[in-house]
Amino acid sequence: MKKIIAILLTGLITAYGQSATEALKLTSNPEGIGVRAMGMGNAYSAVADDYSALYWNPAGLGQLKKTSFSVALSHDIYGQNTDYLSRNLFSNQRTTRLNSIGLAYPFDVARGSFVLAFGYQVLKGFDDFNKFSAYNTQSNGIGFDYGDDGFYSFDRNVQQDYVISREGRLEAWSFGGALALSPRFTAGASISFYGGKSDYTLNYTQTDINNLYQLTDTQLDFYAYDYKQNLRQDYNGTEVKLSGMFDLSSHLKLATVITFPVAITINEDWSENDALTYDDPSVPVDEYDLGSYNFDYVVRTPYQFNLGLSFTSDVLVLSGSVDYADWSQLRYDVPDGRDAAEYNDLLLENDRIREDFQPVLSYSGGGELALANRTLFLRGGYRYVPTADKTLDKDYDRIYYSAGLGFAVDRNTMLNAAYSVGTWKNSANYIYTTQTVEENKENKNIRLGISYKF
Repeated sequence: MKKIIAILLTGLITAYGQSATEALKLTSNPEGIGVRAMGMGNAYSAVADDYSALYWNPAGLGQLKKTSFSVALSHDIYGQNTDYLSRNLFSNQRTTRLNSIGLAYPFDVARGSFVLAFGYQVLKGFDDFNKFSAYNTQSNGIGFDYGDDGFYSFDRNVQQDYVISREGRLEAWSFGGALALSPRFTAGASISFYGGKSDYTLNYTQTDINNLYQLTDTQLDFYAYDYKQNLRQDYNGTEVKLSGMFDLSSHLKLATVITFPVAITINEDWSENDALTYDDPSVPVDEYDLGSYNFDYVVRTPYQFNLGLSFTSDVLVLSGSVDYADWSQLRYDVPDGRDAAEYNDLLLENDRIREDFQPVLSYSGGGELALANRTLFLRGGYRYVPTADKTLDKDYDRIYYSAGLGFAVDRNTMLNAAYSVGTWKNSANYIYTTQTVEENKENKNIRLGISYKF
């Protein structure tokens, strides 16, 4: 006969998307757009002489003399080694998507330049996949209440198996332009309308592989317990950038970019269910819908600043940039028209953000060498992004190496390819894990694109 299952948790489980760590993952470490930019390590704000300037430095659009159309595709390979209870497993996932598509149009003006651009870009991908398992001798707190028949634990000496996946992206439609205010200074601005979604799934199974849970005083003999979480998030927001490009000399350029705080509204649909199966197939499976909810909230990002410098000659481009953001100013907020009392637990995460997050100064450098009468271009770059969580050590910093290639088909058409490898560490505690899960992550990105000027 079917019984009511009562799950005893050893601690409070915070919803996946509503933590300080998840707010940081959503808003930090954007991947950037453009193939040439990635090949140069994203050190591009002081170069920015194609459509992707709309993202890196809108003032760079002022360098365009012809209408420019560009499109880029991105192929990502996400891999990670996961260590749980001294067992190491590798898992990966591949994703191919449009990276950017856009048009930049220079207007005829009496002097200087005036350029407008419009397009679509993927700011950040959320694709991830993790599969790990281990035999756990520790208690994870699971037990079942059978009323008059008593309470029975099913909490240790079990095989634990996890499959965790996430797919989605943060994207934007952007419009912006550049205007030369003097022979040596161009100002730029852009506005981006955020959108996007992600789908997160956690499947957990624990199995009595040694047949230890034979309950002698009942007819029950536990076999496996299955638990599943599903979370869908939808994103909306608006971003504004102001920027400048300074011609310090005929070969040197200085870039400045200010990204204003963004309020990203997140709408969540969450559900969870579980099932308990028995060795005896004649005993019905106990399956339960554990509930669902819809919840919306706001994540507010801090100001972000970029400073870039580039040197350009006929055959060589060298560039560098630094980015600054004080992530201790990241905040959760209550949407308009909502009862603030319903957000008390969420707003408590702001205390952790203030205490544990810190300002971050990341930097990148890159170069490009022109060969074969400027028909072949070789590129390379490096990017370093420290962790914003000051409770973590340098193993959690992100390091990226990149290389790229450009081929001028003719005076108006350019084919570009780039390859980037990024590595970092992550630590996580999932439901029913009894020890922190250590994850060594790697992202390999291949980007292909074409640009045409007319």
